[in-house]
Amino acid sequence: MSTVTIFIIHIHEEAGLAQALSNKLAAIFAAGQPQVKFFESFQMNPGDLWNETFQPALSECKVAIVLVSKRSVDQPWLNFEVGRVWGRHVLPVWHSGFRPSSIGSPLGVKNFLDTGQTGWMARLVQHLVHVLDWKSDSPVDSKLIHRAEDEIGAVIESLPVSWPPEGCSPAYVFQTGDKLECLRAVESELSRCQSVSFCGIGLHVFRRDAVQHLFSDRVRAGSLVSRICFANWESPAVQSRIRSEFGGRAAPHPANIFQNIVDLRYELNDPARLEVKQFDVPPPFAMMIFDSCVYTYPYGVGLTGDQCPTFCLQRDEPVLRFYSMQFEQIWGRSLVCQPVTGSWSARLGRF
Repeated sequence: MSTVTIFIIHIHEEAGLAQALSNKLAAIFAAGQPQVKFFESFQMNPGDLWNETFQPALSECKVAIVLVSKRSVDQPWLNFEVGRVWGRHVLPVWHSGFRPSSIGSPLGVKNFLDTGQTGWMARLVQHLVHVLDWKSDSPVDSKLIHRAEDEIGAVIESLPVSWPPEGCSPAYVFQTGDKLECLRAVESELSRCQSVSFCGIGLHVFRRDAVQHLFSDRVRAGSLVSRICFANWESPAVQSRIRSEFGGRAAPHPANIFQNIVDLRYELNDPARLEVKQFDVPPPFAMMIFDSCVYTYPYGVGLTGDQCPTFCLQRDEPVLRFYSMQFEQIWGRSLVCQPVTGSWSARLGRF
């Protein structure tokens, strides 16, 4: 018996709506093939690493339904989770009167359903039947769908109308990390910050010579303190992640980037100015922390990091605290990178 997972992405304040939608869809798809499971996203607590039950749901899901409202559209966690499932079928569902004249990436490049339009639930069910190739011996009960639409509408009406809540965190979203505007923004941050912490598998921003030279010059001059944590490409977990990203295609070779950074570390011989570590288990996202500003991108399912949406979170203390704690946990579990005899290319040649 085959099983598929539908992942419902929502903000914490709209958990009741997510649960109602999940329950109604579960009843509608109760008898048929493939068997359909529903998984609702949840809000992480600062300092937590990603829950073990969260990762499999992201990896297994075939469809992600995103609940979008004026409350949620600019929230970093909602957009972050969309980035994690970017390689799957993503369907935004607008509600609570959300009808923007324009909406940016990543959600702006997807088709959508509007709960303000009569019959949206039937269209959602029809769409899921098609995408999942779902079949049943008996047709779906139209009365059940109509009743579900009414009941979910009542839940939407009960949601709070005041917005934004205290403590919300605005974010700017670049469509992908390899966009020139994103790379230039990162370079600009690097040119003026006093400290930076990088954590990523391939550190793709360093592919730009201008970034490498700027970083090296500032570290040598003593105007920048940096910690860099990159992947041990010999680790089985990292190898698995890279194969998942590239699906048999050749991965861009990071050897020269690693070599330059490690050589600079041991040229300076001052870990207080530059320290370099390697992690064996890849985190679910990359991060660049510039003083009080964070750039981060999730490693989407089946996508390379530079093809995932990149989020710029400016000077928001709760967000900065969360990512700083995440970095410290990863940093504490990683090993100091030692000088290499020969070249990194020789060590990473099989990738």
